[in-house]
Amino acid sequence: MNQIMLGATASLLLMGGVTACTTLDNTARPSANLARINLPRCTLAAAKVGGECAVKVFDGSALSAAQHGEQGEWFITVPNESVTGPRIAVYSAPGYEPQIQSMKITVRDDEQIVLKPKSDSRGGYLTGVVFKKTEEKMAGGACGIENFLANKTVIVNRVRARFTANTDSIGSFQMSLPAGRYMVHVEGDSREVDVPDDDTVFVVIPVN
Repeated sequence: MNQIMLGATASLLLMGGVTACTTLDNTARPSANLARINLPRCTLAAAKVGGECAVKVFDGSALSAAQHGEQGEWFITVPNESVTGPRIAVYSAPGYEPQIQSMKITVRDDEQIVLKPKSDSRGGYLTGVVFKKTEEKMAGGACGIENFLANKTVIVNRVRARFTANTDSIGSFQMSLPAGRYMVHVEGDSREVDVPDDDTVFVVIPVN
């Protein structure tokens, strides 16, 4: 298991290898070779004291933290050549139900994601995306996501318990589960996943 913690929330579990994608560089300042992509704002419904959103972006290679601007906006900085590459944004916060969004090139200033408090105080969330990776080596930092796969069955087991979910139109799925270790199965591939207590683990599953 390759689990990368980025901030206080939303860890990433990568199942299989991903190629042909340049990782986001959100530490770089905008230049002639870089472009800024804005994301919807994030709001916590019935916000708890000290609670705040975390926004991560998966580009086919890595899950990277989005930057938070002075006006409360979220954004990423990417090479010009990969602006149109498919990406997934994950919005999460401890104690809240996460949301996954397919990123758009442009968003309205008033567009926002509202996270709702968890309906069950126990356990956490297993959420993720199933996609077909591109095998072509592309120049200019093109992402390694060919397309997201809808209607894929995700099977999750723990001892004698069994849970299933189907991916939606952007290849994403989400389950609320008791904290602990699970086996995740998608088209014959199986991996261990640790679901955190009161938080979110994000699983990326490339399928050939």
